[in-house]
Amino acid sequence: MDKTILSDEDKMSEESFRLLFENMLDGFAYCKMIYDDQGNPEDFIYLDVNKAFEKLTGLKDVVGKAVTIVVPEIKKTNPELLTIYGRVAQSGKPEHFETYVDPLKIHFSVSVYSPKKGFFVAVFDNINEQKFAEKKLKDKITELEKFNSVTVDRELKMIELKNKIKELETKLQEKTI
Repeated sequence: MDKTILSDEDKMSEESFRLLFENMLDGFAYCKMIYDDQGNPEDFIYLDVNKAFEKLTGLKDVVGKAVTIVVPEIKKTNPELLTIYGRVAQSGKPEHFETYVDPLKIHFSVSVYSPKKGFFVAVFDNINEQKFAEKKLKDKITELEKFNSVTVDRELKMIELKNKIKELETKLQEKTI
């Protein structure tokens, strides 16, 4: 096969990938995991992100920076992120999870995989609207359950009162006979 054609195909493939990367709706972050001396995940560095990353997180100019610089509270508020990302970067086993990142005030749905040992890719979406809708639905269900409980209690009391009235009527009839 002609090397020129292959090279052109590679360039087209690379350009297609770049267009997909830049125009996808989900956030995308390619990162290098940083471990402490004992091999525990300690931090990670953003190597590349797409436009949706900034739109979904509100974070700007993160490439080349550690997450602990970009979001200083992250180790305290979301230690599970470092644990999960570190595990995936080491094992190569992809994972999916949901989390709330308090410093950003955002719920995320995250899929993470490792293209090579020590690195990971996180593909994520902001699910605040979904979580808000879930909370609203749960609140409505709670409200309806309370209403149902009150209504059923009222109905049971009405049945009890009707039975007492019948009982009193029967006693009254017996006394008049």
